[in-house]
Amino acid sequence: MNRHSANQYSANRRLLNRRSLNRRGSVSPKQLSALTLSLATVVIAAVWIGRSHSAETLVEGSESPPATSAPLPVGVVVVGVVTPDEVRQSYSGMLVARRESQLGFDRPGRVVEVMKEEGDRVTQGECLACIATDDLDASEQRTRADLESATALLDELIAGPRKESIEAARAKVASLAANRELSKANTLREEQLAARDAGSVRTLDEARFGQRAADEQWNAARAELRLLEEGTRKEQVAAQRAVCDSIRGELREIEADRRDSRIEAPFDGLVRSRFIDEGAVVTAGEPILHWISLDVEGRFGIPAAVADSIKPADQVSLRLRTTQCTGTVVRVEPYVDLATRTRAIYVRPIGIESSQGWIPGEVVDVELTTGSSSTTAANTYWLPTSSLTRGGRGVWTVLAVPGTAAEAACEKRAVELLRTDGDLTLVQGMLSPGDRVIVDGMHRLTAGMRVAVIDKHNNQGAQP
Repeated sequence: MNRHSANQYSANRRLLNRRSLNRRGSVSPKQLSALTLSLATVVIAAVWIGRSHSAETLVEGSESPPATSAPLPVGVVVVGVVTPDEVRQSYSGMLVARRESQLGFDRPGRVVEVMKEEGDRVTQGECLACIATDDLDASEQRTRADLESATALLDELIAGPRKESIEAARAKVASLAANRELSKANTLREEQLAARDAGSVRTLDEARFGQRAADEQWNAARAELRLLEEGTRKEQVAAQRAVCDSIRGELREIEADRRDSRIEAPFDGLVRSRFIDEGAVVTAGEPILHWISLDVEGRFGIPAAVADSIKPADQVSLRLRTTQCTGTVVRVEPYVDLATRTRAIYVRPIGIESSQGWIPGEVVDVELTTGSSSTTAANTYWLPTSSLTRGGRGVWTVLAVPGTAAEAACEKRAVELLRTDGDLTLVQGMLSPGDRVIVDGMHRLTAGMRVAVIDKHNNQGAQP
């Protein structure tokens, strides 16, 4: 409060005291409120005037010409001349089973038993599930009976006719030969009688036809005897053997159907999924179990340009969380995926087991060394990572020294990070070849400060 305000306040107080003494009666509440409000207004005005006067005094006393400071020395790199000797790029992929298949039965039937559950590990050849085989048992029994009958007939054909059969055939030939001689004698007798007109024509005809029938029966008996004496023909034996082989083939089909009634592990692995339970009637080929091998490999989608430099048998580095190992590239897909525009490579880890957490479905990273990176995409440049400063809303910036003068005011330039390789970062943005970018002392600088370029880092390859 200044002297003028204090004098006015004292005068107001004396006036109030004088008026209160001149009055003989007591002051009313309404008059007291009015007087209090007037007094408060005067006090506030006095305080405001005093502060304004003090502020003006301070401003007038603090005015002084700004001090000029020397430019801050900084180190810079020239945009477009910094490149790493080698570029290591990391890509994320997924561990997949080297082999996997959905197992089912080759024939329809009712599921009798499924022996394994999800996650069970099984060795090659172990039974996993089976279906009913009652129909196969009946078919096998009937087919085996047919085989026995056909085999017995084949043995008989090979053995040939029995001696008793041959003797009976010879006896029959002799009997028919005697009957033939009798027919001849009767015919001769009837012819003599007919010559003397002592016999009838009918009797003569009967004798002649009887002789002819006796001759045919004798010839037929002789042919049968020759067949028995010569034995069974080779063609008959071969035909019967073919019949036996056909029946044996039916038995093999039954055995194959019996094997198809079981699902056996095609290789060492584990059950990933189980789709069917006991009692279900399934069709041929319907999936019952999803089977995967214990061996895994990493599948990675990488740009086609990078995949061109990758060859089978190349050694790369794999990382699963905190575990690292060496892997071997086993194959590179020869086509570009239409959806992702990448090519897939498959890497097999070395010396890693599934018990260490390397199981199908895990996300794994691969680090590829693509050689020199002297050529990059247009308008992209390598800069030391120390030259980058994080700005607001995810924007990165650098401080650039325009022109070629040794001293100049630095400028802020916005850039976009593409990838990082060791101490270098590939960026694109408001930069041009030849620009000078400050690489040290970033915590001491702001845009617009004058700096002195004392160190230029020319083309120094940085080892990643």
